[in-house]
Amino acid sequence: MWRKQGNGYKLSSLAEHNIHKYILYSVFSNLLILGPILTIFFLAKGLNFTQIFTIGAVNSLFVVLFEVPTGAVADKYSRKLSIIIGCIMWIISLFIYIYAQNFATFIIAEIIFSIGMTFKSGAEMAILYDSLKLEDREHEFQTIVGKGRSYFLYASAIGSLVAGFVYSYNIYLPFMISIGFIFISLVIAILFKEPKLHEFKVHSEIKYTQVIKNSAGLILNNRKVLNVVLFSTVTFIFMRMAYSFYQPHMQASGVDVKYFGLIFFAFNIVAGFSAKRIDFFIKKTKPYSMLSVGGLVAISYLLLGLFPVLISFSFIFLQQITRGLGNPVFSKYINKNIPSEYRATVISFNSLIGNVGVIILQPLFGYLIDKYSVFLVEMGIGVLMIICLGLIEIFVKRNQMKQG
Repeated sequence: MWRKQGNGYKLSSLAEHNIHKYILYSVFSNLLILGPILTIFFLAKGLNFTQIFTIGAVNSLFVVLFEVPTGAVADKYSRKLSIIIGCIMWIISLFIYIYAQNFATFIIAEIIFSIGMTFKSGAEMAILYDSLKLEDREHEFQTIVGKGRSYFLYASAIGSLVAGFVYSYNIYLPFMISIGFIFISLVIAILFKEPKLHEFKVHSEIKYTQVIKNSAGLILNNRKVLNVVLFSTVTFIFMRMAYSFYQPHMQASGVDVKYFGLIFFAFNIVAGFSAKRIDFFIKKTKPYSMLSVGGLVAISYLLLGLFPVLISFSFIFLQQITRGLGNPVFSKYINKNIPSEYRATVISFNSLIGNVGVIILQPLFGYLIDKYSVFLVEMGIGVLMIICLGLIEIFVKRNQMKQG
């Protein structure tokens, strides 16, 4: 349809414009080629492992503190502005990382990075979904998200190989390259055209604190939204922690460190390939798509713990499938069931709950690895996930029976 809205944009041109910008933004917005070298960088800067893990805890803490308030800012004022603020904070943070010489300065940099993350979180998806909603094209949402996710993961795969090479030349180069990618994403974010839906006319009169209260009530009172939040939270917590297990598991099972970069490259390729098959996956697993995504992670942990052999790292590829599929699957179902005026805030609540779980469980699992072994902890996590997912599925079925 080619009707005009009050902001002067044609519906179809607005949607198509934001689709293209979303895919480009998806590729560059999180393309930080720091994962393979960050721990080495911290050690080169004189930090010990206690300080390194403390920085990770600070990240989760400040995400928890700011996730919902910044989501409400995006809903109350502007999703586009929220993304721009987040990108600027990331650029500032990485420059501080480059020039930091002590632990306290790194903490300051991580706090800025974490708050910037919360400003960026979910805002671009809210813009995309509402753009599609204007044309009754919501059914295309998961396909577009999956496409953007796959391109990002392919780019990350190349970045994993590049990071080690450029780090060996200059330890600051991965940070400078990452800053360049964030700057590109900032330019793309500026080019987004924010859709104006009728819900925002009502929403603009609601107080900021009321946005947060209404969003929390929506999660608790809308059974479909609550179901998505429960499934996605369990999956998010254990996927977020999974990265910390990769290197300890591979070292303990005898994989030579020199192959880590190549293995991480393969991880990203599999995740990217999976993301592009989102429509096929949902078609084959519906109505158990969310359970299936979480189940892949649970089975992976269980197999990693049960088979502590050299090639057992191959079970991690199951988690990479979830890396590709998880975001599009959960985003599809949560966006489908929430009104536009609370979209970014509800997504932020979802992220907040998951990060609280990470803050609580990650130090505990780290302690258990030190006391026992990475294999035993992985097996325990697999069992715990299966129990949690089973209980959630029972809860969902009972909700469906009540509605029926």
